[in-house]
Formats: sequence, structure tokens, C-alpha cells
Amino acid sequence: SDTTLNLWFVLMHYLGGLFCYLLCRDLECSRMASVLGGLIFAVSGFVGNVDWPQVLTGSIWAPLVFLFLFRAGRGEQAAASAALSGMFLGLAWLSGHHEVPVYISYAAGFTWLYFISRDRRVAGWAALAFSVAALTAAFQVIPGYEYGQLAIRWVGVENPVGWKAPIPYLVHEQYSIDPRSVLGIVLPAIFKDVNPFIGLIGFTMAALAVAKRWDLQAVRWLTCLAFGALLMAMAPANPLHGLLYVAAPVFGKARVPARMLVIFSFAAAPLAALGLDYLRDQAGDPWLRKAAARRRRRAW
Repeated sequence: SDTTLNLWFVLMHYLGGLFCYLLCRDLECSRMASVLGGLIFAVSGFVGNVDWPQVLTGSIWAPLVFLFLFRAGRGEQAAASAALSGMFLGLAWLSGHHEVPVYISYAAGFTWLYFISRDRRVAGWAALAFSVAALTAAFQVIPGYEYGQLAIRWVGVENPVGWKAPIPYLVHEQYSIDPRSVLGIVLPAIFKDVNPFIGLIGFTMAALAVAKRWDLQAVRWLTCLAFGALLMAMAPANPLHGLLYVAAPVFGKARVPARMLVIFSFAAAPLAALGLDYLRDQAGDPWLRKAAARRRRRAW
């Protein structure tokens, strides 16, 4: 019924907000700031504007994938954290649509490489995470792969393509954002294909975190993810996208680079939470300063 569908739609956004709230709390943001981060992720940006249910359900798991990935990278219960990160990545693949899980998987892969560059022992935890992800996703991926061998797919050109045929790059160009869409981060209704709007407050808080909390590794890496996702969403203007299209497994099957903005939305939300906490820490209210002094800052 319509009521059931509407309740399910609300629940998906609630869970997305809750998962991002938990990520912000794990980064030691205050409750107020974490609520802001959860709201930005759930009701704005990619998750707040995506129309396709199967795309939405794959998107909401991103905060939990990275919550436990960050924990594993910090060495906090590394084996369990890596396994949980992989499990939630696998759940994203169970959504029924492959594009967002592909982008989350590659973002997670680059994040694991970042941690491995700092400590080679992390490679084992990365292997564990992707093994668990593969086992979790197998219920969807194996039958999907078998079906894909037999199916043809309309991708936006005159003739459909089969499994072995690459999606023409002109399709990726067609479904990319243009540089003008960057203005849509703060100005509503300025976008192409995917709406990046997080509002002036959300963007200002995120920018404040970048400007004032650059000492935190979390801020630096979240900024790299957000900025990288914006560039990758502009496929024709980014040679790296073309390289991945040619060389990276499955990457070329995701024909809408604009949906890479799911990574931007996921990264911008905790940055905004960290920015709000910085602003509160600088407030002249003695109560706020006392509350801020009780929080242990962690630069993982």
C-alpha cells in the first residue's frame, strides 16, 4: 500500500541519519553536532534527494562501512571492526542496484590503501573486510552475475549492450555533473542528474572544520573523499575517471558518475558536525567551554 511504502521510505532516511549520527559520535562529536551530521546526510545531499528506492537502500550503509573501517585503521578491535565494515559493505550490495555499492567499495578500497601506507599490518584487516563483504553480498552478487551473462541492458544509447560489451564512455559523460553543479551544494535547484545540496549552514560548518581542524586525520581524509568524489562525478573533466573506466573491475558498469556524490554527502556530514563543535568550543559561554573541556579530542 502507499502507506507502507511511505513508512518504508521514511525508515530508510531515519536509518541513514542514525548511522551517520553514530559515525559522528565515534569521531567524538557532541550529540548536538552529531544530530546535525545525521540530518545533513539523511535529508539533504544524495540520500535526501535520490528518487530510486534501490539506490537509496544501498546509500544508507556508507557511514557504518567507514565507521568500522576507521576503527580498524586506528587499531581499535581491528579484526572485529574490519569484519563489521565488510559486512555493512556487503549489505550495501544487497540493495539490488550496483552503482552506489561500486562507488562505496572503491572509496573504501582507497581508504584501506591510505591506512596500509601508514602501517602494512593493516593489509590483513583490509583482506578480512573485503572477504566478509564478498560473503555477505554473495546472495545478491552471484545470481546477479549469472543473470547479467544472459541479459541485455539499455544504457542510454540506441542499442542495448550485453555483459561483455563495455558501456560507451559517452554515456558516462552524459550522466556526469558539470562544474556549475558545484554551486548546487549551497544553492538549491542548480544541479545535473544528482542534487548535491547540503545548504549554506552545512557547507559553512564543513568548511570551518577543514579550515580549523586540519590537524585531525579524520578531517583530512574526509576532505579528500569529499573533494575526490566531486571531481570523479565530473567524469569528462577528470582523467582518473577514464583510467578507472578502462582498467578497474566493474567500475565501468556504473554508468552514472554523478552518483559518486553519495561519497561527497557521506563525507560532508561528519565534517559539518566537527565544524559545529569547533564553533561551540570557541563560544564565549562558560557552560559551553566547560562542556567542551570534558571531551577528549582524538586525532586518529
